[in-house]
Amino acid sequence: MENNLNLGFRLPTVCNWPVHTFLGWIEKGFDIDFSVALKDFGGDLQRPLVWEESAKINYINLLRLQCVFTPIVLITPTKNNPRYRILDGKQRLTAIFDAIKNGVIDNNKEFLFIPVCQITQELTEKQMAQLFLILNTPIIPQSTEHLQKLEKFVNS
Repeated sequence: MENNLNLGFRLPTVCNWPVHTFLGWIEKGFDIDFSVALKDFGGDLQRPLVWEESAKINYINLLRLQCVFTPIVLITPTKNNPRYRILDGKQRLTAIFDAIKNGVIDNNKEFLFIPVCQITQELTEKQMAQLFLILNTPIIPQSTEHLQKLEKFVNS
C-alpha cells in the first residue's frame, strides 16, 4: 500500500484532553459512535473489542506515566451527523471507561490526560477509511482481511 497523505483536508493539532471530558459526554447522554459504520464499504471502520484485561491495564498504566502518544481521532458532530464518531481509539477509550467503571481509576482523585485529534469537518467515507489505514497499517496489527477490504474500498 502506498502511504498517500493527500487526504483532502488538514489534520488538526493533537491536544491533551482530560479523561473526564469523555466521561462528561457519556453522563450527558451524548451519542458516541465507536464503530463508525461505512455504508458504501459495507461494514464498520473499527474492529470489535479485542483487548484483553492485561492490555487495558497496560494502557491505563501508560496514561498514568503520561507515555501515551497515539491520539484518539474523532469527528465532532456536524450538520449531517449529530454523533461523535471515534475514527481511531475504540480499544483505548473502552479501556478507560472500563477502568473507571471498575474502580481502577478514581476520576475524582486521578487527573489523567489523553491525546486527541479532533476533526470538526465532515469527511467522506473514503477519507475516513484512508485516515484509518494510515493510522493503523504501519503501527497496530489489524486483520489482513479487514485492511485489504478497506484498501480495496479506498482505491475503488
